[in-house]
Amino acid sequence: MPVISHRGEEFHLAHDEEDKLNQFQSITSFTEDDLPLIVKLLRNHGWQLEPALSRYFDGDWRENLSLTETPAAPPMRSPSPSPPTQPQQRRGSIESGSPTPRISRSVSATDNLAGFDTSMLVPTLPVVHSLPANYKDRFQLVGLNRARELTQQPNPLMIILLFIPNTLLKLVSLLWSLLSKLHIGSTNVQKPKIFRVPKQATTESNEVRVGELIEDEDLAHRLEGVLGERPAFNDALQSCKEEFKYMLVLLVGNVRQPPPTEDAEVVDEKAETVAAVEEVDSNSMKFLRNVVCDNGTLKLLEDYKDEMIVYLGSVIELEPWLITRDLKIKYTPEAFLIGNVLNSNGSVNGATKLSVLSKLRVTSARRFQNSLKLTLDKFNPEMTVNRTEHHELRTARKIRQMQEEAYQNSLMEDKMKAERRKIKEQEEALEQQLLAKRESEAKMAETLRQLQWLEKCIDVMETHGEGQQKADTGKYATLQIRTSEGTRFVCKFVGDTTLHSVYINVGCHLYLNNNSPDQEAWAKSVIAKIKELMRSDSVLCFKDIESAEDDLDDLDIAKLIREELAKHTDGAQTPAEISFDFELVSPFPRYKVPTNEKLKLREVSQLWPNGSLLVENIIEEDDEGEEGTTDDSE
Repeated sequence: MPVISHRGEEFHLAHDEEDKLNQFQSITSFTEDDLPLIVKLLRNHGWQLEPALSRYFDGDWRENLSLTETPAAPPMRSPSPSPPTQPQQRRGSIESGSPTPRISRSVSATDNLAGFDTSMLVPTLPVVHSLPANYKDRFQLVGLNRARELTQQPNPLMIILLFIPNTLLKLVSLLWSLLSKLHIGSTNVQKPKIFRVPKQATTESNEVRVGELIEDEDLAHRLEGVLGERPAFNDALQSCKEEFKYMLVLLVGNVRQPPPTEDAEVVDEKAETVAAVEEVDSNSMKFLRNVVCDNGTLKLLEDYKDEMIVYLGSVIELEPWLITRDLKIKYTPEAFLIGNVLNSNGSVNGATKLSVLSKLRVTSARRFQNSLKLTLDKFNPEMTVNRTEHHELRTARKIRQMQEEAYQNSLMEDKMKAERRKIKEQEEALEQQLLAKRESEAKMAETLRQLQWLEKCIDVMETHGEGQQKADTGKYATLQIRTSEGTRFVCKFVGDTTLHSVYINVGCHLYLNNNSPDQEAWAKSVIAKIKELMRSDSVLCFKDIESAEDDLDDLDIAKLIREELAKHTDGAQTPAEISFDFELVSPFPRYKVPTNEKLKLREVSQLWPNGSLLVENIIEEDDEGEEGTTDDSE
């Protein structure tokens, strides 16, 4: 017996109790200081893990133990004496095998018994075990492999050895029958026949057909409702264990009605063997018809339908036959009640096991009902408490599962929110990048436009002297130009000047806002424009000039502009030709001057040798990009 020591205190435990304590520690991971309290907690719950764990996780288990604290168990105790065996009874009057007396498992009843061996309070009941999972393969049925046996050649010596005892037995039986007939005091009173469980099952599956045995259709229908889906024994036993239900087991003999035949033997063509027709168990037939199908029995079973599983089987079948073998049943019919209750069989302080609560009396319907009611009344409090605790534990598990699912859903929702927030932030960052890129591109386009016009202004200034010399020879055209603000200025162009050059000249006047043909005035206007661009945030040019604004007069402006333009175009040529946001129109007759780089001024009769031009600004009228003009007339 394992002994656990803790600070001078010893706990004498059984092996299964030590296993339960180890399982409890692996689940709860309690501290070493709580070991005495944990042992008391498990003892108070009969070493049942589920109710003990349920009480442990309530949080106030220490207070409950302090209120119901029991004295320490004695170091050694003598084993409880086993109950005397019951004498074997005749089948004429079947008595119920009542279990060892028991009392309620309440804490107050056991804890106040100082120094009393509490294992004596737990009944010792027969334990029910489930059938092997491969029992159909392990147990061979009678008649299944007879054909192979018949094909084998018999041994002559074995035949002689078997023949001699059979001959002697027949002679003794014949002599005894003769003596019985000559006995003077012999009577013809027929004794009730007793049906034994066969030595071996004769069929693998032969479900008892209630509809063929019960003539009353209403009673047969009610019995079928009580039997339900008729699960296998192991399945019913598992449900009885997990859900703390009763299991009523009814075992009967052969209740099959034999087919009409003239011979005493039936030939099995498939197996090519001969088997005697099995005798019908009349006691089992009476039990089913008079006891089980009694109105009072059916009413009692219907009342406990939700709390009881009814198992009905014939012992000539393999599964019920194995049940009789496990429970050591010799006669049919037999009925007993199984339940998952506290049992001291095989343990010191008792543990919850599947046990035979009582063998029920089957001689009459009244005795069967009384024995069943007595057993139910006896174990109903314990079974009700177990079912309640099981329901509470299952409910608590379900609640924890729902809480865990809700927590996981919350984590998933938070994760999805974080992902959506991250995606939104990425979209906003991408939008900001696109916006910054568009602003940068717009700023670069504006910078190039400003530098292109400055370069054109320098070109006009450099070509002004050559044009003036040609104009002095008389080969020039005089054009009077009026802007949209009403300003007028006069320009002279040689005849070989293209119309595109006229547009550039007029555009430079408009860009610098200078209508004077003087070159010095133009130079001052260009320097002023450069200073304006240095202070502007809408362009990128002239930001890294080391000289101050006052020192620009001493610099080579043309070189400065061209270097700045080359820097912002990476040394390449200007990417696009300069664009005009105005149009030149000759009013009388109205003639729109094209921006043609090949058409020369002398080839346009409206402008050669003298002409008048109006500057009309191009204005976007709507968002669709439609363009219109605003006419300025004198």
